[in-house]
Amino acid sequence: MLKPIRPANFFYWCSRKFLKEAAGYVAQLKGAPIELLGGDIVDMHLGLSGDEYRRLCESVTDIFHLAAISYLGMPREIARRVNVNGTQNVLELARDARGLKRFNHFSTTYVSAIASE
Repeated sequence: MLKPIRPANFFYWCSRKFLKEAAGYVAQLKGAPIELLGGDIVDMHLGLSGDEYRRLCESVTDIFHLAAISYLGMPREIARRVNVNGTQNVLELARDARGLKRFNHFSTTYVSAIASE
C-alpha cells in the first residue's frame, strides 16, 4: 500500500533587500505555496525571528544553499562574512533541522588563497 503524500511546504529565504523582487517571482509560480522569509545570512539564525527559525527547524527536509558573493572586486572581509560565516549559519540551520534529509550547497567557481613559497 502506498503512503499518502504530504502536501509540500516551500520556504524561500532571501536577503530582506530582495524580498519585494522575490515576491514578484514567487507570485508567478503555480503549485505548492511558497512562504517568503527575509533575513541576513551573516546574522544569527539567518536574521529570522525566533518563531520563524523554530518553524524551519521543525519542518525543513531539504536545504538548497545558493547565497554567495562571487564578485572578485568585493572587499575581502565582506566576501568572507557572506561566503564563510554565512555558510556556517546555513550549516547551523541544517544541524538544527530535525527532519533534514538533504543539504545542497552550490558554491562559486573560484578559490583563492595566498600561495606559500
